Amino acid sequence: MTTRLARGRIAASRTGRRAWARVRIGLSQEVGPHPATRRLVIKSIFGMANRLRYLLTAKAFADRWGLQLCPDWREGWYGPPGENSFFELFELDGAEEPPTDWGAVYPPSWAGRTELTTYQWMEDVKREKGERAMQRDLMFPFYRALVERPAAETMINSGWLVVPEDLPVAGVNYVPRRVNEALRPSARCREAIAAELPPLAGCVGVHVRRTDSPNQLPLEAYFRLVGNDDRPIFLCTDSADVEREFRTKYGDRLLSIERHYHADGGALHHGGFNSAGGDESAPDRRRLAVEAVRDLYGLGGCGRIVHGGNSSYSQFAVDVLAAPDADVRLAT
Repeated sequence: MTTRLARGRIAASRTGRRAWARVRIGLSQEVGPHPATRRLVIKSIFGMANRLRYLLTAKAFADRWGLQLCPDWREGWYGPPGENSFFELFELDGAEEPPTDWGAVYPPSWAGRTELTTYQWMEDVKREKGERAMQRDLMFPFYRALVERPAAETMINSGWLVVPEDLPVAGVNYVPRRVNEALRPSARCREAIAAELPPLAGCVGVHVRRTDSPNQLPLEAYFRLVGNDDRPIFLCTDSADVEREFRTKYGDRLLSIERHYHADGGALHHGGFNSAGGDESAPDRRRLAVEAVRDLYGLGGCGRIVHGGNSSYSQFAVDVLAAPDADVRLAT
């Protein structure tokens, strides 16, 4: 009951803030970000699919208001720390590297901290200003830029949670599939997809999230939805144990795709694969990231997709990459 009440209060609070923003924006003589604002930098946080979902909404906002979009994935999850791994993995129309001269920034808590990763910034701001101030600036709704209209050359956001109701308030008509037409795997990832995956339109794509997911379904829930026909199975998982179980049950129906797993069973992007240390038998983070992109687009290209609903990875494949007529089955 307490949880439901808390959720209701949060939803009501968000609704109230959106209504207030609509009034403020509607009364304003000028609409849009401040004329001094030139770019929107999206700092990375959390896993790949959440980053991509938020980045696509940021692109819709940047395109609507004529801002330069700059993805900043330099925290070291998908490549060496300091390397902007976004551009190693993807191409996004109109996107550029972050600037060398950021100018005045918004929120002001990023001033003097633009070279920090999101995680370093969080600790810094929390220590200096407290948890509440850090949370306020970590992932602000885009409409806040239209309400406050700060005279900042660079806006910085760190997002992972897309709140669709926030976007119309910011003047954005966000259609995931339409915006996604501007996003493509990088040349290296396209080569991996072409060389390592067969045509998948006639396959059953299955995504099973394990490792750090708190909501794990028994494999029987997935088995029930795979089907008993002869369609090949393309399995995406972060667990070697899951792959073994699928191989035992389905034999040669399961496609053999080279995939590397964490030596101690941890999440793929949570360490252990750094070429500078950790599991020396594993490839470096760049290769693991390429595998993640390869599998994401492979899953989205399957004619039937089975997933557990406990991962933004499969949800991105379903909502953004899959064909409109794909047979999507949710395990429960």
